[in-house]
Amino acid sequence: FFIVTDPVTGCMSPQGRLFFGAGSGFLTVLLTGIGGVADGLPFAVLSMNIAAPWIDRHTRPVRRQQELQP
Repeated sequence: FFIVTDPVTGCMSPQGRLFFGAGSGFLTVLLTGIGGVADGLPFAVLSMNIAAPWIDRHTRPVRRQQELQP
C-alpha cells in the first residue's frame, strides 16, 4: 500500500495521480491474476514509474494569462 502512495514516485498533477493509481491497480491485477506473478505490485509500480514523466507531460494543467483590469 505504501509503495504506491510514496510522494517521491508518481505524478505531480492531480489528474496524473489518478492515472498513475489506476494504472498501478490495473497492472497489479493483470500481473497477479493473469500472469501468475506472485509479487505483481512492485513490478506494476516500477512500470508506472517509468511512465510517470509521460503522464505528467500529458496531464499538465494549462496556465492561463490573467487579463489586466483597466
